[in-house]
Amino acid sequence: MRFGLYVFRWIGYMILCALFGVLFSMFRSYFLILFLIILIILPLISIATFLYAYKKVDIEVKSHISILAEGEESEVLIISKNNSFIPLPGLEAEIIFGNSFFGNEDPVDVSVPLKKGGDRLIIPFKITDIGSYYVRINRIKISDWAGLIYVRKKMEPEVDRSKSTVMKSLPKKTYRQKEDISGLETGAVEAEEANRKGSDTSEVTEIREYIEGDRIRDIHWKLSAKTDELMVKVRSSMSGTDIVVVITLRKDIYMTGHIIRYSYGLLNKMLELESGLKLLVYDASKVGFDEYTISDEVSLMQAFADIYDKPLQCYVGDGVAEDDIRSYMGKIYPYLESYVRVKFEGAGPSAIVVN
Repeated sequence: MRFGLYVFRWIGYMILCALFGVLFSMFRSYFLILFLIILIILPLISIATFLYAYKKVDIEVKSHISILAEGEESEVLIISKNNSFIPLPGLEAEIIFGNSFFGNEDPVDVSVPLKKGGDRLIIPFKITDIGSYYVRINRIKISDWAGLIYVRKKMEPEVDRSKSTVMKSLPKKTYRQKEDISGLETGAVEAEEANRKGSDTSEVTEIREYIEGDRIRDIHWKLSAKTDELMVKVRSSMSGTDIVVVITLRKDIYMTGHIIRYSYGLLNKMLELESGLKLLVYDASKVGFDEYTISDEVSLMQAFADIYDKPLQCYVGDGVAEDDIRSYMGKIYPYLESYVRVKFEGAGPSAIVVN
């Protein structure tokens, strides 16, 4: 907290007082002496009431939305609090709008009324990118009514959560939704079953007749041909039938943005398939993967919101070679024989099956 003076206002005020003093010495007017007394008393009252009231002033920032989609409009509420009985002319605040995932921010100066009890100011804004957006109060400045002194205070959002609010901006789920991704499921499952040792009846807990709604890929074709009835395999574990999507982010913000958008749209489309889904995001800071289980749209949204909890730099580090990714996958997930890899090559992101 730091006190300061409006130097030029003090100079102007003293010049005005000196002028009225000279006029009084020349004309001896009681009106002039009365006005001079008022000029002296009012600033003293203004400063005294300010020194009492500023201690009872506070400010908060709130948002009623925690997760929204890229391109949507939102708003934050700046709430000023004045718990004294003395109104003040206003509170000037520096508000920081930033994206902690990509590491950029912009300051905005706002003025909030400080009437008795406080007031509120609604700031609308439009989300223009994906990531974790935060709005925090950086510092405030309060002045007295006469405009002679002020106090400037640095806020500490890391200590007081009311001084900041966070909103997660997710990609539009319709991103590249027209792509036919059924081949990814077929390719991943076929590669998995072909590579797993003994992918026959000994790897399932039960074989039964086909029931409408069963997955086509679970049909036991050899047995079905012998019995003239469609038979399906009931698996004991989903570890061999999960579709695993692996992404690595890039230092280039443009590339990373499209990788995330593409992966979000891809997984959202894959929710229509009858397969378990897992998302693996390479984290360079721990030389490993963050794993997310995707079972529905809510878990998909939460997974990508959680990805934003760490800055992009944690994910990219000094970069990682494709062979290293394959090696890490083999060591950390030895049961996995194939996975869907999202990469950015040429004109944009794409997905392939790696086995």
